[in-house]
Amino acid sequence: MEKYCLILQPIHACGIERLRAHGITPLVGAQACRDAPADQVVAAIYRSGQFSRTEMAQLPFLCAIGVHGVGVDGIDVDAADALGIAVFNTPEMNTRSVAEHALALMFALTKRIPAADSALRAGHFAFKYEGGLRELQGAVLGVVGFGAIGRTTAALARGLGMHVKVLTRRPAADLAALGFTKADSLPALLAHSDIVSLHLPSLPETRHIIDAQALAQMKTSAYLY
Repeated sequence: MEKYCLILQPIHACGIERLRAHGITPLVGAQACRDAPADQVVAAIYRSGQFSRTEMAQLPFLCAIGVHGVGVDGIDVDAADALGIAVFNTPEMNTRSVAEHALALMFALTKRIPAADSALRAGHFAFKYEGGLRELQGAVLGVVGFGAIGRTTAALARGLGMHVKVLTRRPAADLAALGFTKADSLPALLAHSDIVSLHLPSLPETRHIIDAQALAQMKTSAYLY
């Protein structure tokens, strides 16, 4: 019997070849996944989206669901456990890429890159004289969460000459050894930061951690992403 792996969103070609080398035929794209013979699907790889109990129950021989990234919040893990389906992710495989993207967002905000692009396309060449830009050197970056991506983002920011404050359970001495300062609390971090970068997992206890009250504690000139 031929075995199939559902791959809703594209992955790197080497991943496709590895599946084939192990006797599993990859089905890439929404249409291919919809047309898959349910009784021959043994695995699925997701980059984003939801995988519900109902979907799992329709695939009687599904053995594993791999998440092409860090979070597994889109997967009904309890249902997978009950059905004997292994769920796994790929921690730290995209750490540097996400941290660099976080830095790119920082530049986009502080240099007003999207607005500048729109102005140029509209022929509004005086945009560059209107101000509102700032340098990152010397600015305070507040990093909320200090997992692999948070740590890498903080290190890149420090390389730009930013002062980094971190909200984490880690001891202050450990952060000081890395050149960072530990924030006493979220309100303190929000009040002192010029830019706030969120790097927390999506969990019930982190949901709505930034609300109207938190936003009111920030500088009017600060950025949040």
